[in-house]
Amino acid sequence: MDHFEKEQEFIKGATAGIIGSTVMFLCTETLHWLGLTRYSFAYLSGETVFTYHNTLPSNLLAFFITILAGAFWGVIIAFLFTKFLTGRHYGWKIIFISSCIFFFHLGFLDEPFHYSREIHRRTFDLFVILLGYNLYGWVVARVLKRLAIIRE
Repeated sequence: MDHFEKEQEFIKGATAGIIGSTVMFLCTETLHWLGLTRYSFAYLSGETVFTYHNTLPSNLLAFFITILAGAFWGVIIAFLFTKFLTGRHYGWKIIFISSCIFFFHLGFLDEPFHYSREIHRRTFDLFVILLGYNLYGWVVARVLKRLAIIRE
């Protein structure tokens, strides 16, 4: 199995994903705490595994779920950039990848994860979540570039 992972993509991708998802979670939660959005990543992560309530234990569990998902996608992104994609125009590539994750998450997985149908009628909340995913992707790409996974 050593021939698949030559550049420590797993640990570097997981690290980048954890950092990116932490930034994404904190930024979107700040907008939620300020009352600008109704739905946030705490809701999305929490509703995935339990009926989410806006309490400290629920938010901590939702944060943990978010960083696990972020680590997963970080590993996928790291492997994409070492096996299939070049570092040329990596910013555009990562915006595309993170936007695809958004559409996968809120398009295909919204019913299995039991999200409220109202979330699809709240355009600003969806826009903030999309920007959160793009922020996640940008942070992951920058960390992977610093860790020499993404090369020009």
